Amino acid sequence: MAVVFVLGPGMWDPDKRTPADPGPLQVRRDIAKNLKTHGHDVILMEDDPDREGEDLIDKFDRLLRHRVTDVVLYSVLEAGSRSRYLTAVARLGLRPLEWETDGDLHEQIRLLATEL
Repeated sequence: MAVVFVLGPGMWDPDKRTPADPGPLQVRRDIAKNLKTHGHDVILMEDDPDREGEDLIDKFDRLLRHRVTDVVLYSVLEAGSRSRYLTAVARLGLRPLEWETDGDLHEQIRLLATEL
């Protein structure tokens, strides 16, 4: 089975979303749960403990090099600096999936999970 690194922002820009919207971290946790249901190991940066002397980029690099076979990037279409490592991830040759509703997103993740 795959080792999937699920990336994306931890929160919405508070000026652009309401508190009723599920935060992107929760969406990523739902994605991870779906992937785990299909037997894959999943890594979220927030769930891996920080190491002494390690900054965010060091942690990202360490986790990416740790048995990762696939990367899922939950991209947010908000203007501004939403990710310090998005460019590095884009160079991995990601295949974008498009969705319009939460149901569409979860269906895309279920299909992806069976392909991995």
